[in-house]
Amino acid sequence: MREILDELYSDDNQKKYEYGINEYDYLYNEDSIDNILDDDDNDDFENVDEDKLYEDCDDIELEETTEDKPKSKRGRKPKDRIYFGEEQELAVIEYIQCSRTISALVKQILLLKFGWTEEWFDNLFAENKDLQLFDLIEEAKLITLKNVDDRNKVSDWEKEISELQIKKDTIFNEKLKPAFKKMVEAIIRGQELYIPNEDFFDTYTDTLSHLLSKADKFDVSKGKRAYSYYSNICKNYLIGKREKTQKMLIRNPSYDALELDFSNDINYSTGNNDKSKKIAEEEVNLLTKRINEMISYPDQYGLKDNEIKIGKALVTLFKNWDYVLSTDNSSKLNKSVVLLFLREHTGLDTKGVRDNLKKFKKEFLIIKDFIIN
Repeated sequence: MREILDELYSDDNQKKYEYGINEYDYLYNEDSIDNILDDDDNDDFENVDEDKLYEDCDDIELEETTEDKPKSKRGRKPKDRIYFGEEQELAVIEYIQCSRTISALVKQILLLKFGWTEEWFDNLFAENKDLQLFDLIEEAKLITLKNVDDRNKVSDWEKEISELQIKKDTIFNEKLKPAFKKMVEAIIRGQELYIPNEDFFDTYTDTLSHLLSKADKFDVSKGKRAYSYYSNICKNYLIGKREKTQKMLIRNPSYDALELDFSNDINYSTGNNDKSKKIAEEEVNLLTKRINEMISYPDQYGLKDNEIKIGKALVTLFKNWDYVLSTDNSSKLNKSVVLLFLREHTGLDTKGVRDNLKKFKKEFLIIKDFIIN
């Protein structure tokens, strides 16, 4: 009997499962599966168009001002909470300048100790992507320059690097790190970029670490806001990581999660036929009673003549379904039999039957949801 109701009120364009809060819900959304699996398998989501990182990012709440805000009960005015304002923008510029100066001084030390030219140095890193500057610095420490002037130059440069590094760390810890931490949390929570099967704190620390690794790559010369650049880095990283995780869950779903979903869903229940039959009978009884009420007061429910005919035919169908839907020992529900029965009892064509079923379909869905859930 339950199959009759589902078949009768089914909509070919209606998805039974939609993406929701449950991280496994999208496993049953065919469109989500197709879209994700059809994507290119390239999971390197960090490689994005550099110019897009500098696009304005105004969809995240940057600051909270006191304008138009009512005072508290005690008459106190709320304080401004700006976590990435003009002070942080200027701090980024100063931070980047320190980083660039340190890099230039380190380069000069390496060129002097190894006897390289700038062109050779640049080609060395261009041809060796895995080469780390740290390895060259450690190797350069083992080299002792014979020329006294050269040794003095290196000593002065190292002293300047040390001072700049202290200044850079101070700027970062006092002005940028608190802002970055609030930015990452605001993006994850505000845009709901949570990672399935991952704790919020893990997502937060992972994204913050990624952001810090990119902090000194901001190009001041583009004249764009550092806030937009860093926000886009976080969003791109989270979106890419979430898509990668979803691919993995689809290809390797958790048995416990699937088992829980299937065992709690009556549509997939096979072990308790008595319970399913009882629920189906309850649905039919409530729906029959509801339809009788609607066709008894058609003006109150805004029913037209054809809708009244459909309502009466449905009541007859539900009372005599075992006779009407005899399937010759076949377990497959013959949908055409239902449509033929309704057409013969109403005199409507197939389109007319479907159009006039809509109000009763809504009642069925309400009753079905109430009983099952």
